[in-house]
Amino acid sequence: MLYIDEYGGDSGFDPDDGTHFVALHAVADTGSTITVEVLGGQGGPVTLDSDGVVILQLASTAEKLKFVASKNGMAQTKIFDLTALIFQEAE
Repeated sequence: MLYIDEYGGDSGFDPDDGTHFVALHAVADTGSTITVEVLGGQGGPVTLDSDGVVILQLASTAEKLKFVASKNGMAQTKIFDLTALIFQEAE
């Protein structure tokens, strides 16, 4: 994961706070709902809108990503382990 040291937006992002971000694109069947959650993170689950793009803040590779796709009362859950990620640090 790349280290970001400049950001032009006004999101309260502080590049010195030791966290990293990951941008993901999740696609599901029409009519499905996808939620994603950083297990071990500070926030709760987030329901994706129609573009399927989510940016998540990660503090540690000990965290996991949980995706739940729901449609017609049925749900499928996938949990992704992040221990293989390598965070790039500031130089």
